[in-house]
Amino acid sequence: MFREFKKHFSMVIHGKSGERFITYYRHRREERQCHPVRRALLITLGIALVLAGAALGFVPGLPGIVLGIPGLAIIAGQFRIVAAFFDRAELFLVRFLVRVRAFLGFGAPR
Repeated sequence: MFREFKKHFSMVIHGKSGERFITYYRHRREERQCHPVRRALLITLGIALVLAGAALGFVPGLPGIVLGIPGLAIIAGQFRIVAAFFDRAELFLVRFLVRVRAFLGFGAPR
């Protein structure tokens, strides 16, 4: 099970910006249909990881993003509309951060 999670997480992380979540969603749909109980557990796990990541974001030394990104990926793998929203949000955030960095004089991100 851990290998499967690692494979899916790698697919999201290394996916093309603006398409990574919808690509992951499509892969999950093609792979197999999920049993309703398993799907409910995955959604619950995803929400729990996002909430834990948000809570740990306030604790010094523990980056909440370590739990938040996998949680978002799990949720995006279950809902097409969520996957599309995350892809659009990612593009918006990248453009926003480029503008903020340029405004602050840090230049373009590497």
